[in-house]
Amino acid sequence: KALLMGRYLSLYMWLMKGFFREEDHAPLIRTILPPEEVAWLEDVPSDMPTTVLFRLRELLASLVNDLPRTASQPLEDRIWQLEGHFGTLKRILGSPIPPTYTRHTSRVLCIFLGLLPIALVG
Repeated sequence: KALLMGRYLSLYMWLMKGFFREEDHAPLIRTILPPEEVAWLEDVPSDMPTTVLFRLRELLASLVNDLPRTASQPLEDRIWQLEGHFGTLKRILGSPIPPTYTRHTSRVLCIFLGLLPIALVG
């Protein structure tokens, strides 16, 4: 189960990147996970990164009897932090960029690119 947790953890990072870039991650899932886990993961309708975190928590709960409390609690805290970071990234992606910031950035970039040849020649 620890090996499966490691596989899910490495898969989580790829799935999170694919979630934000809207990439297909089915070949990667089939490469990393055993077939029964692939079937379970593909049947879940929600977003994949959240599902992987749920599965990590489930695997950790099955190992709690074998691990001391001092070892299982930090692992649960890390999973909780991963979930918090994913939620933060979803909020950042979903929040619009203010028009004032866009105008300011485009003007600064135009001025910089316009003056760059003068600076390179001089």
